[in-house]
Amino acid sequence: KIYSYSVRDRKRGSTYQTLGPIQADPVIHYYSRLVQEADDKEPTKKREANRDTKVLLVGGMDNAFYCLEAGSGELLWRYECAGPIKTAAVGKDSTIYVKTEDGALFALNVLPLHKPAEIGKPLEWKRNGDLRWKVPLAERFLIKGKNYVYILGPRREIFAMHEMTGDLAGRYKTRHLEFLITNTGDDFFYCANSGGHIFALKESKENY
Repeated sequence: KIYSYSVRDRKRGSTYQTLGPIQADPVIHYYSRLVQEADDKEPTKKREANRDTKVLLVGGMDNAFYCLEAGSGELLWRYECAGPIKTAAVGKDSTIYVKTEDGALFALNVLPLHKPAEIGKPLEWKRNGDLRWKVPLAERFLIKGKNYVYILGPRREIFAMHEMTGDLAGRYKTRHLEFLITNTGDDFFYCANSGGHIFALKESKENY
């Protein structure tokens, strides 16, 4: 079960029952997106505004990955990954990276929407999640650069991927690097070798 509590009055909110036990650590992800809404001064016109969303992410041993609204505990979407999940997910901007125990890295849309059945109705969440791409035998997300997302792929190679499509833009061997750090704070790639050298690398400005 996934519980939510209010830190203000210590009351318990919604409780969500998964279909199997949870072994992966839950993760909170903050996501800011642009939305169009009616202008207060001119209701006939639209204006762009930033909307912040806080979601709770967790995978289960029931082969499913869950995204809940962190404040209320309401389920936003669930995605079947076809393998148990024991590793904490990583959220970066609009993409969630999830690894299954049978060896696949999934890139999921953090807030998938579908068009309403009736014109004029608001957009609603897709309850079954939205896969952008997956890489068999990949290990984890590393960093997001200006142009590409970098993941640790099979045989400890670093893959440069297009975030939205999963198209492979480049690959790099890491035989001299033993420690590869996942970094969601900025676009620097931190790594080290067994000789005690630590490197801070940044995406090349050259095209692949």
